[in-house]
Amino acid sequence: MYILNFLNKFLTFCLGILFPVLCVACGKEGGYLCKNCLPKIWNKRCKYRISTKGGIHLDGSFFVFEYEKNSAVLKLIQKLKYTFSTEIAEILSEFLYAQFEDVLTEIQKSQNWAITFVPIYRKRFLWRGFNQAELIARIIAYKSGIPMHQYLVKTKNTATQVGLDSIGRIINLRGAFCVTREVRKNVILIDDVLTTGATMNECAKVLKRAGAEKVYGMVLCKRV
Repeated sequence: MYILNFLNKFLTFCLGILFPVLCVACGKEGGYLCKNCLPKIWNKRCKYRISTKGGIHLDGSFFVFEYEKNSAVLKLIQKLKYTFSTEIAEILSEFLYAQFEDVLTEIQKSQNWAITFVPIYRKRFLWRGFNQAELIARIIAYKSGIPMHQYLVKTKNTATQVGLDSIGRIINLRGAFCVTREVRKNVILIDDVLTTGATMNECAKVLKRAGAEKVYGMVLCKRV
């Protein structure tokens, strides 16, 4: 894993010299999100930050942006996942932390919460070298002082969720996750995107069976 991460970073460095990083919003040089586009993207964040319509098992979800196809934030997420540009996790986690710093501060004071993340299947992890949700979760945990635990493991190599309706997604994910330890905390469950909520609800179900009292999702983009 460490070798893969090193190779990914080295490859990214070399590519950065040969092919300068372009802003996902305007296409100009200046980083993945240039200084001119960053405030424009940030101004699109949702003013209401939590949805109580979590689902059967999820108690609610915190989110920064509404899900929009071809948005700059989605492009950042896709570039992180599919071009192995792990430094983008810093940008995405900063969006989350800036949006919810007050909430995370109160949670940290209570000392009855933990952060975890939606896992990916082992083969995908070995191929990619990282889990984007874990990268973001680790940064949020570090910034907030809330402990992070890897409570969940994905034990089933599920088919892609793309193209499935909400019922199909629920069936596809049934039995896909298990816990690594007992959970006696309220949990913030971090992922990049929340669409139908099938993945987070399946994770929340497993966490609650292991002892979690409340489970709230925290994502960058949510379909509302």
